[in-house]
Amino acid sequence: MFYSCTMDKSGILHFIEKSIFYNEKVYVGKQVVFLGKMDEVEYLKTTYHKKLMKQNFYKKNTIRNGNTFDQIAEIMFYYSILLVYLRRIF
Repeated sequence: MFYSCTMDKSGILHFIEKSIFYNEKVYVGKQVVFLGKMDEVEYLKTTYHKKLMKQNFYKKNTIRNGNTFDQIAEIMFYYSILLVYLRRIF
């Protein structure tokens, strides 16, 4: 779940601190929260499915899956290579 740098993320952090996660891993970064479920069979039991999607802040974020994350990372990688190349030319 990505959020903008101008967004007040206190609601997200409060929700994460008070939640009990069911077979899930959570990582909170500067502009992102990664939620990973350990077993797809138990998706309907996850905090993400049962509680997170109902929060007010959920609609203000952009939700991406692992495939989209990989594509964004690949674009950023090639963009950084392009910048290095352009700096050498100019």
